[in-house]
Amino acid sequence: MSQPKKIFISYSHNQTDRPLLDQLLKQLAPLVRSGSVTVWEDSQILSGQEWEPVIKEKLAEADIIVMLVSSDYFASDYINRVEVPMAMNQQAEGRSQVVPVLLRPCLFDLMPYSKYEFLPKTTHDQKLVAVDLWENMDDALAVVVRRIHELIRKMQGPTSPLPAANETQKAVNSARPNLSDLERKGFEAELELATLKLQHLRKALLIETNPSVQFQLEQQIGELEKRLGEIKSRLTP
Repeated sequence: MSQPKKIFISYSHNQTDRPLLDQLLKQLAPLVRSGSVTVWEDSQILSGQEWEPVIKEKLAEADIIVMLVSSDYFASDYINRVEVPMAMNQQAEGRSQVVPVLLRPCLFDLMPYSKYEFLPKTTHDQKLVAVDLWENMDDALAVVVRRIHELIRKMQGPTSPLPAANETQKAVNSARPNLSDLERKGFEAELELATLKLQHLRKALLIETNPSVQFQLEQQIGELEKRLGEIKSRLTP
């Protein structure tokens, strides 16, 4: 299993943006629990630690850097003097991927990181709308997390092709000799059912338009792909 990707969240400390960060962390929880990512933001700095070296260290290690952009983000001297230049430099060098998220309406197009693709965008017309202007902010944050999930899957590389249902027997024929007949038949049945279910989920994802449901489907697909890999490893020498 590949190592979890490291996410660094850059944000402004204020009473408006922090609650949105907390909601984003909840949306990221399935990726954390699955072992796909670790998430760091500066409230995790331990008592007694020097905060600036820790921030720079975590930022330098990050695979994905999420910028929670607002007018308060613009106003932060440390963010714009240290975190933003580091993030943009790491993206230019191919060491990190910057993901700007527009929390509240502001003149972000005047900032140097406006060249990056901003989120969240509506699913029907791909229009950028600030998180706090969405009718349902959970939908907005689900769009953000879905994009992060896509980036993680690209970073991890292509997955093994999905076997067609009629190829199940090929895997069974190469089963490990130490499997009992009963175990082998159990894995055969599970492989066939999982394959059919995965095909169904992928079709459902193609036609689904609700961002929250899309994210849930992607989570189910990822978990099922993982289980299929485990089954195939048992059925191959």
